[in-house]
Amino acid sequence: MVTFASGEKVGVLVNHTSVVGDRHLVDVMFTKGIDVRKIFAPEHGFRGSYDAGELEGNETDPATGIPVISLYHESSQVKTKDIEGLDVVVFDIQDAGVRFLLTSQLCTT
Repeated sequence: MVTFASGEKVGVLVNHTSVVGDRHLVDVMFTKGIDVRKIFAPEHGFRGSYDAGELEGNETDPATGIPVISLYHESSQVKTKDIEGLDVVVFDIQDAGVRFLLTSQLCTT
């Protein structure tokens, strides 16, 4: 993972299932010095801290200081400005069902 992202400006689209062992992927990447610039979060937030159907706004992750862009809000679309400056976006969500398709659609529209 470190070799793959070395020197890259990284965005991550993750939820609470994005774990490495017992740690969240974002925390692992952050401690390994990977330059994570943005976190894109689907319903329930990237750490799973929101209830079903609860609209979320953009925020900053208190553990890392990384901006979190909500994909579950009024417009539910990634704006061009949200991905500007990123070299790569890592998608790590352990759900290959309907939500995966919806999240993929929201990210690519």
